[in-house]
Amino acid sequence: MSRINILKAFETPPPEQDFIWPGFLSGTVGAMVAPGSTGKSMFALQLACAVASCEPGANTTGLHIERHGEVLYINLEDPPGEIERRLHALGSRFDLLTRESIAKNLGVAARVGIPADLMTEKFMRMMLKAGDGKRLIIVDTLSRAHGLDENDNGAMAQLVARLEMIVRKTGASLLYLHHTSKAAALGGQGNM
Repeated sequence: MSRINILKAFETPPPEQDFIWPGFLSGTVGAMVAPGSTGKSMFALQLACAVASCEPGANTTGLHIERHGEVLYINLEDPPGEIERRLHALGSRFDLLTRESIAKNLGVAARVGIPADLMTEKFMRMMLKAGDGKRLIIVDTLSRAHGLDENDNGAMAQLVARLEMIVRKTGASLLYLHHTSKAAALGGQGNM
């Protein structure tokens, strides 16, 4: 078990915190949770572009992005044509230099219909290899990345541990998108 040296922590100033964007600490797992068809995937692509490029025009989110780097966006639910439609809509807002900068640092994987299970060693190895050295990994959507019962707290703890392992081993931060039902959202409830 890794232990923190308490005396060293008392005496040595810690490194400055590194945020992907305000509130999302580098080296952690974050979530974007909302009902289906509310724009999560489009906003996630905007975030991916903003992190991937240091060109000012790449950031259409309004969020402060301090450091930029490579981004891996894994879409598990939309066909390639839909992802390309979204990218085209974003690209129409960018000049050529910004487009080239984003294209250099953003990898998008369209995996609808391709089995993806973070609980299998094969998929985990693929995620670790693809995510190595990235600044950010986005998984869209989490429910398609496992076969566990989302109402089982123990199973979800195992899934979160897998996500944290990806973060620890790749050095990337990981943002996952997750659906809540529209009825639950209207009633002020979540369902994860």
